[in-house]
Amino acid sequence: MSTRLSRAAALDPAPLTAGDSEVDGLDVSAPLGSGRDAFAAARERLATWVTHRSLMMAIDADGRSDQLGTTVLLGLGLGPARVWFGCRLVEVIDEDARAGYAYATLPGHPAHGVERFTITLGSDGAVMGRVQAWSQPGWRVLALAGPAARLGQRAMARQYLRRLTGTG
Repeated sequence: MSTRLSRAAALDPAPLTAGDSEVDGLDVSAPLGSGRDAFAAARERLATWVTHRSLMMAIDADGRSDQLGTTVLLGLGLGPARVWFGCRLVEVIDEDARAGYAYATLPGHPAHGVERFTITLGSDGAVMGRVQAWSQPGWRVLALAGPAARLGQRAMARQYLRRLTGTG
């Protein structure tokens, strides 16, 4: 376990409560394919953090995303300019036709809140992905960015869903 991951694992998330006033909601869904094989592949991509890996995003986690309590660090940027921030899994969904997780942000994250990632296999064989978030800016610059920050969060959610299909 890296030093930065050890430090993050010692932090406690502070999930939002229903009484928080300036909470933004996000709910983005997309089809991921059809059939049990497509569901199983999306489920494995979700569990192994494929959704979050890209040229500009690195992952350091002490477990898979299907393990409650896992701490994950997300590194945004390249090389020495990469900024790391953490999350902790606070919910795991492990059902025959539904899988996913939710994580709460840790202190230092650009947003303060909870984000949930789910995939479902419908009775018609359709596989759907969904990203939901309840958050407010954790960094002042994001609060000042207002709608642009929310558009960025929506774009990231769509990218996460594309990666669940193996095409993102």
